[in-house]
Amino acid sequence: MGRRMMATRVAVLVLVLAGPALASSDGFGNPNRPGTAGKLGWGLASVGTNLFYMPAKMLYALGGGLVGLLGWGFTGGDDNVLYGILDPAFGGTWAVTPENFWDSDNHPIMFSGPSFDPKN
Repeated sequence: MGRRMMATRVAVLVLVLAGPALASSDGFGNPNRPGTAGKLGWGLASVGTNLFYMPAKMLYALGGGLVGLLGWGFTGGDDNVLYGILDPAFGGTWAVTPENFWDSDNHPIMFSGPSFDPKN
């Protein structure tokens, strides 16, 4: 079992490191439209990134949910406090996609969501 775990870790590390190296343009000089090898490379890079990004995002959201509920309780049910903590914690990017790498202007990675804008 130990060898299988080590082989899996090495394979993931190779995929994460080799993913961007396989990336290329679409053959017409457009870096925002990768070719087949580029799509494969960025896809592998996004899978490797999500192995660490998604658990971190989940812990951040769970912590924000706990703090938000505590803040809501200590302020006597003030929804602005609750949503001021929950919106950034639960918003944002939950999974990194290949588009986040090669078209980051239109698909940015946002670990925290937008700030809450109270209506009153």
